Amino acid sequence: MMDFENTLRVLRVVGSLPPGCRLGHSAGSTLFVSRPSLADSARRTLAGESRVRTCSTIGTILTASGERLQDMERARGVDDPDDTVEKQELRQRAGQLHEALGSCLRGVESLRATYATDASVLAHLDVLSSKCRHLVSRAGDLVRVLGRQGLAYGL
Repeated sequence: MMDFENTLRVLRVVGSLPPGCRLGHSAGSTLFVSRPSLADSARRTLAGESRVRTCSTIGTILTASGERLQDMERARGVDDPDDTVEKQELRQRAGQLHEALGSCLRGVESLRATYATDASVLAHLDVLSSKCRHLVSRAGDLVRVLGRQGLAYGL
């Protein structure tokens, strides 16, 4: 299970994907932006990386994000009028997750441009995009409920 900081990190890595680039996986499950080249194609083949694995990895990341969001929604609990330290931290984390999910959505859209000729992958990316949009919406709702209505995250 991914902790909160790791979840944010991998969402941001996906979000940093420009069109034409791919998501790479290192031996330690670290994600990175992979730029197209002959050497990179060979590395991806030898490492067993594929478009399907990329989609599966993003799906796993979004599932973990949904779990973190659900934890925060539960932690919000009863609408307590007191602005405790815990509530302030929860507010900050909800804003961070909202922003990182928005970034991830942009990365998924970049992958749509990268794999524009592969109908099967595009269908998978459509599902991932929809799931990500739903999580962005839920995170935004939590941010608003927690009193962060004035912040704009550029979504």
